[in-house]
Amino acid sequence: MKNIIHLSLLLLLCFSQSTIAEEVTETQSSLTLGINAHILDKNDAEVEKMINSMTALGFNMVRIDVPWDMVEIKRNQYIVPPKWDRIINNIISRGIEPLLILDYGNSLYNHGDKPITDDSREGFAKYAAFIVSHYSNVKYYQIWNEWDAPSAGTKKGTIDGYKELVKATYPLIKKANPNAFVLTGAFSAAGFDKKFDIGLGDYYRQYLSSEMSNFTDGVAVHPYTTYRPYPKNEYWFYLAQLKYFVDLVKNSNGFSDKPIFVTEIGWSTSLTKDGFSEEYQEKYLKSAICDAEKLGVNKIFLYDLKDDYPDRHKTSSGFGLYDYKWKPKPIVSSLRQLKCNK
Repeated sequence: MKNIIHLSLLLLLCFSQSTIAEEVTETQSSLTLGINAHILDKNDAEVEKMINSMTALGFNMVRIDVPWDMVEIKRNQYIVPPKWDRIINNIISRGIEPLLILDYGNSLYNHGDKPITDDSREGFAKYAAFIVSHYSNVKYYQIWNEWDAPSAGTKKGTIDGYKELVKATYPLIKKANPNAFVLTGAFSAAGFDKKFDIGLGDYYRQYLSSEMSNFTDGVAVHPYTTYRPYPKNEYWFYLAQLKYFVDLVKNSNGFSDKPIFVTEIGWSTSLTKDGFSEEYQEKYLKSAICDAEKLGVNKIFLYDLKDDYPDRHKTSSGFGLYDYKWKPKPIVSSLRQLKCNK
């Protein structure tokens, strides 16, 4: 029987006031569909267009960066840009639930690199607690984005460095809001490299050690195939990575009941060797959503709403459902009528 993907809020179990992660649970009747959007730095007209597009497509959630260095410009002084509040409150008023990413370095700590010293970890955890306290109307948070990768001026991160950051940050988030739902993980796709004989990356398996189950409410994954050598750049490899991850979570001590979120997945339509046609993007994204539901994934966030740059010769700029000038790609009309065979 065909089952329409429900883009409605999940029914949630009551959250415990305890900071013990395994007591925080969530249930679902169907997969929730979300979108990634680089929205906080846009002008008012662009913001409105983005929110209208999310609403029209029925997205229930949106994943947004709230960078540390934009909040703590002077040590121990925290100010959220007023524009952020206007945008996030507008999103919530439209019935869309934000997932806020707590991320990236701050030049006040460890020379702007990843928070891997005691001082910088403490600084990051305090910033995270401030954000969670400030946004009392937001439930979902994610600790960092692709820790293993060099990004936003930071070097590659180690698995031990990430574990220490999570251990320092999770308790402060829960103290600020015991009902906050904290996601961890979401390494880059290189975290699968060792399993599939591509390289040495083994971050997903290494992270899911039993002690970390006490510091997470859900686990996130980015099963991209982009930049992979042929044939591992094709759809089947997305499915292979996701199946491996789901099995890994279900068979890891303390994690078997943790919800799984695909917080990024997409295919670029750029004119580079790593790009695909818009028709293939449509086909792959539809399959990615339906296969994630079959595998028991809790939420999936497509990457991303709109192409970030006009240059179609940059792979990174072609992941949008809309192009840079807001021309809809074929996936836009498909999402409105998507059905999956269960």
